[in-house]
Amino acid sequence: MSAPTYFIGLDLDLTHKALIATIGTKPWKTVAGPNAFPDSVAGFQELVTWLSGHHCTKKESVLCMPASGFIGEPLAYFLTARGYRVAIEPPLKIKRGCSSTAANGHLPDSREVAEYACRHCAQLHPWQPSPEMLSKIQLLVAGRRPSTPARAKSKAKSNGNGIAALSRTERAGLVDQEIRHLLAPRRTIADEWPSF
Repeated sequence: MSAPTYFIGLDLDLTHKALIATIGTKPWKTVAGPNAFPDSVAGFQELVTWLSGHHCTKKESVLCMPASGFIGEPLAYFLTARGYRVAIEPPLKIKRGCSSTAANGHLPDSREVAEYACRHCAQLHPWQPSPEMLSKIQLLVAGRRPSTPARAKSKAKSNGNGIAALSRTERAGLVDQEIRHLLAPRRTIADEWPSF
């Protein structure tokens, strides 16, 4: 990973259904944030616009977030589909690697995540999404639905494979719904069997 100029720490606030972001530079200094965005595709797009307003280009930035299971996947896929470098790190590793973190039990916030990314950028590993899933999400972000067998039949009845005819708000809501559906945890055979 080439040395970035901007380090963006991301934190998902599940109680308020929000995404919080902080931007920092090296030597460690907070440039902007923390700033809250809705935890939706519209909020993710607001984040990208906010990053552009602070001159955080795709080449000069790395976005870091604590590993939170499938909860952070829509954001990670969205940012990767947009061409950003995303690093997902274990929360305990972030807490141990951040000098400003107190010894209390809270999860790292966006400022602490950005500071960790700045101080340990050589050890960050870019997140590698599933190529198949990434291509589907890139189509959604571009305003087209990925083809599926069920949609292939209905496509003949509709006006094509695009969702561009919808308003911006309707489109963002539909894209958000589609991304969350694609990334939803799936039932396995283990879920069908009773525990003994």
